[in-house]
Amino acid sequence: MRYYFQEVVCFLRLAVVFACVSTAMAQYPAGLSSTGPASAFRDKQEQEQKAAPGSYNLKLGQVKFSIGLGIRQEYNDNVTLARGAERDADFITTPNVSLNAFWPFSKLNTLDFTIGMGYSKYWKNPELDSQSILISPDSMLDFNVYVGDIRFNIYDELSIQEDPSSNPQLSGTAKFRRLENAIGVKADLDLNKIVLGGGFEHQTFKALNNGSVTANDQTNGTSGRTFSGLDHEVDALFGQVGYKVNPKMLSGIRANYSQTKYTGDQQNNSTSTALGAFLDGQPTRHISAAISIGYQMQEFKTGGLINDSSNFNSYIFEMSVRHELNRFYSHNVSFNRYAMGGIGSNFTEIQGIDYGFTWVLIKDTTLNGNAYFQTVKNSGSGPDAESADRYGFSVKAVYELFRSWDLGAGYDFLLKDSSIPVNDYLQNRVYFDLTYNF
Repeated sequence: MRYYFQEVVCFLRLAVVFACVSTAMAQYPAGLSSTGPASAFRDKQEQEQKAAPGSYNLKLGQVKFSIGLGIRQEYNDNVTLARGAERDADFITTPNVSLNAFWPFSKLNTLDFTIGMGYSKYWKNPELDSQSILISPDSMLDFNVYVGDIRFNIYDELSIQEDPSSNPQLSGTAKFRRLENAIGVKADLDLNKIVLGGGFEHQTFKALNNGSVTANDQTNGTSGRTFSGLDHEVDALFGQVGYKVNPKMLSGIRANYSQTKYTGDQQNNSTSTALGAFLDGQPTRHISAAISIGYQMQEFKTGGLINDSSNFNSYIFEMSVRHELNRFYSHNVSFNRYAMGGIGSNFTEIQGIDYGFTWVLIKDTTLNGNAYFQTVKNSGSGPDAESADRYGFSVKAVYELFRSWDLGAGYDFLLKDSSIPVNDYLQNRVYFDLTYNF
């Protein structure tokens, strides 16, 4: 009991330290840690988890498979992310399938393939039905190979999504269909105490449906800003130098350079340079922590239809702590500041705090929960320079009906309070999942 108490105290101390750093650095961030490579230490942990025997339910030779079929029935009281009486409710049915294949074709070299696909049917508003198969954001092809002492990681990540609620800039729309693809190569060299890493990544974003980017655009009907004007490509170079503080802690410096080019004349192209320090690892047996703090300089060209000449030179950071209290309960807390690509502006500043937990209530029953708060601020000035707060909460219970069957039930709450009243919304979702794992 005393040991668990010490673990909790350590978790709270780390959370408080991270919160104080977040408050002291009251600047907007961008994405050093999200666009740069994960540390070699973390990549090794992920590979060990993928190779765990309990992660797969089928095996063919050396290739391990995990296959799942499922269906979700959902009630959404605001599919259009609209305010007040303009809200529109609907029942949505989403069948889905997932496949993961892991091939350790040698002691060190591995090939990992993951894909999740689905399709959504709207019973009240059939015009909102998915126009194609949806591909989940965690779908990817990941190839790890060692050449001497150098480890190469070649990857391709692909997703097709349409839910607008995952994007804090959007309001007043039911669909934001987009294809996102990131393909790249990373390499790292472990020199005992020193770990060197670097790589290149090419990102593609393509909107798959038309529409105005905000509810304010739809109301005014004058700005001409559409989803198709968001199509762009990003080329990024990144590198890092890490030092092993101990076998389970890696610290160092990280840098990246990127160019963003839009295919149309709505948004402004940009170049970005970022430099920062990081620390990843396990302070104790049951606590893992990661912190990345840096500075980013992003310069935007002018002339786009959005009429935004803003640049930023800003602090950026991401901090998280995960604590496995015991075999029944684990939780995590994170703080971050970053800037994402703008929708009708050069960029959007976001600061957030997130708490999540997993609780094994009784045998065969697990409860997952998450709560978060975000502040959102668009660059630029004038009547369209939105600032907003978003509050979110979700809870889901999963019960193992039989050996291969899982039954889930969940609730999601989302509230946006915007400086532009027409962009306010409140959304509630209730859903049931039935999944079969082969």
